[in-house]
Amino acid sequence: MLEYRYDTQLLIEGARMSEEEIAKAISEIPGDSLLAVGDSQMMKIHYHTNVPWKVLELCSTIGEIYDIIAGDFLVVGLGEEDFSSLSPELMKQFEEHFHQPETFVRMGRSIMALPLPDDMVKKEDAPIKADSAPRKSSPDRDAL
Repeated sequence: MLEYRYDTQLLIEGARMSEEEIAKAISEIPGDSLLAVGDSQMMKIHYHTNVPWKVLELCSTIGEIYDIIAGDFLVVGLGEEDFSSLSPELMKQFEEHFHQPETFVRMGRSIMALPLPDDMVKKEDAPIKADSAPRKSSPDRDAL
């Protein structure tokens, strides 16, 4: 089992710190595999941690954060020379465990992970529906 479960990636626009300063601040959060690459216009962050929301909260104080990816990524069935399939039982177990994707929402000065409603989760082989109603802009949601 991995020590740090969640792969956390994001972009910071308008970073008010250097790569080194950002890396030092993030490294205060327990984790590994830290990358902070870019400049004051755009910074790419990659970090493995068990508390991805702390990374997001910290980075949101450094600049505007975008393109957030934070999740439990599973590589399975690695054979000696290539990938192999999961058994049907394991596929069912993992589908049940990882079924509900989450979205990140800014709540004041914090960021929360909320489960997506079932009707927003793409079902396997289900056609993608066009959004018929215009969406209202939400500065807190759209800033993420």
